[in-house]
Amino acid sequence: MRLPFFIIASLLFLGASAQAPLAELPMTMRGRLLFVDVYLNEDTTPLHVLFDTGAGVTVVDAQVARARGLVLADPLTIGTSGKPVLAARSPGNSLRLGEGYTLDNVELYLMDLAHLSAHYKTPVDAILGTDLLSRAVVCTDLDAMRLRIHDPETYVHAGSTTGLSVTELDSGTYGFPMQVVPAGREVAIEVLMKLDTGADNDLTFYNHAVEAHGLMRAGKRYRGTKGFGAEPTVTHNRKGRLASASVGGRTWRKLPVVFQVDPVSAASRHASDGLIGQGLLNHFTITYHFPAGLVYLEPRR
Repeated sequence: MRLPFFIIASLLFLGASAQAPLAELPMTMRGRLLFVDVYLNEDTTPLHVLFDTGAGVTVVDAQVARARGLVLADPLTIGTSGKPVLAARSPGNSLRLGEGYTLDNVELYLMDLAHLSAHYKTPVDAILGTDLLSRAVVCTDLDAMRLRIHDPETYVHAGSTTGLSVTELDSGTYGFPMQVVPAGREVAIEVLMKLDTGADNDLTFYNHAVEAHGLMRAGKRYRGTKGFGAEPTVTHNRKGRLASASVGGRTWRKLPVVFQVDPVSAASRHASDGLIGQGLLNHFTITYHFPAGLVYLEPRR
C-alpha cells in the first residue's frame, strides 16, 4: 500500500525533528583531549572546559570561581584519580552549552586546576563531569569537531553500531568490559574499564588489576612514567604493552598501556580494572547515552 506523499513527508519531518540536537557546539583538541566553551551564570565570557567522562562531578578552577564571584557552601570530600580531597562547592549555578541547552541549579566543586593548565599548555577553567553529562545524550564527532547534545527521551541512534552496555562505577562514572591479551600470552581476558576522556593515553590498569591478572611480567624492566589527575599528587607508574586489546569492533596490537602501581594509587579502591583514555577513544565517533546505560562507538573514517 502506498502512503500519500504528505504522510511520508510528515513522518520524515517528525523523524528529523526527533533527531535534531538540543544544542551543537564546536570542540577543540589539545593534544588528545577535547575542550568546549561553556557559559557560567550570566557571564558573557565562556569557560574553557575539559570534556571528562572520568570525573564524577563538575569542577571549576578555584581562582576562576573567585573571579566569577561564585557563592560558596560548606566543602565536601570528593574522590579523584589520586586521592580523596576536600573541595569547596558552589550550589545554584547555571551552565549554558551552545545556544539551546542550559543546565540550571548546578552544584559545582572548586579545586586548583593550575597544574592541568600548565601541563596541557592551555587554560583549564573547568572540568565537565558525568553528573551533568548523564542528564542528556552527548555525541563527540571528531571528524566535524562538533559536540551534539540530544534529548534522552526522544533520541534514537541512527548509526550502524549496536550500543555497548555500560556499568555505573564509583563516583558516578561509567565503564564497559573489553578483551585484552597480556604481553607474552595468547588467551584473552575480560577487564572492566572506566571511560575516561580526561586521560590522554590509551589504557591504564590499576594496581589491583595488575596483580590479579598478572599483567606485568616477572623480571622484566619497565620504563617509568608520571601521572596526576584533578588534584596535583604526582604518581610514579610504569609503561608497558599488551599483545592486543579489542573493543567496539576494533583490535589494536602491541597497544601501549600504563600500569598504575604507585603506592599512593594502590591505596585507592576502584570498581573497575582501569580506564580507557581519549587516546584510544579518538578512533571513534562516540555517543554517550548514559541515561539508557549505553555507549555507541562508531569507527571513524
